[in-house]
Formats: sequence, C-alpha cells, structure tokens
Amino acid sequence: SASELRFDAVGFVAAVMNNCADCVQNVMSKRMLAHMKPTQLQFYTSVAALLLQTPFVLRDATGFVRSWLGSHRSHGAPEDQDVLYHV
Repeated sequence: SASELRFDAVGFVAAVMNNCADCVQNVMSKRMLAHMKPTQLQFYTSVAALLLQTPFVLRDATGFVRSWLGSHRSHGAPEDQDVLYHV
C-alpha cells in the first residue's frame, strides 16, 4: 500500500546504523571467541553494556525525581499520569 512506501529519514538512518552495529558486533564476537569461552564473552559484553547505559539511566532517573519533586511541592501529590509517564 501507499503508506508502506513512506519512511522517515531519521528512522532510515537509525536502521542503517543498527545494521552496521550488528555487523561490527558479529565480527568482533567471532574474533573474541578465538581467545575466550562463550560464557566469558557474555560476561564482558554484559559489563560493557552496563557501563555504556549507566549514564543515560542516571540522567533519566534524575529528571524523573526532579519532575516528581517539583510537582509534589507545587500541587501536592503527583497525579497518576505524571508518575506513569516515566514508568
């Protein structure tokens, strides 16, 4: 259909970058498996993912706490929609 032919440039670039990242991940995994066991590779990739994601989680959590405290101080208790938006 005609709606399937439309695409967003940002989404297209994100998809291309995701494919590139998958290719790099596959190549690096095969190289690393030559030197370590699969369980070791899984452990190190999990630690790397944790280190990469921690700053973003802290940023989002800080923003959530600030918005919750701001709405809590100005309006009493936060509304359900305000809290569920961040969950």
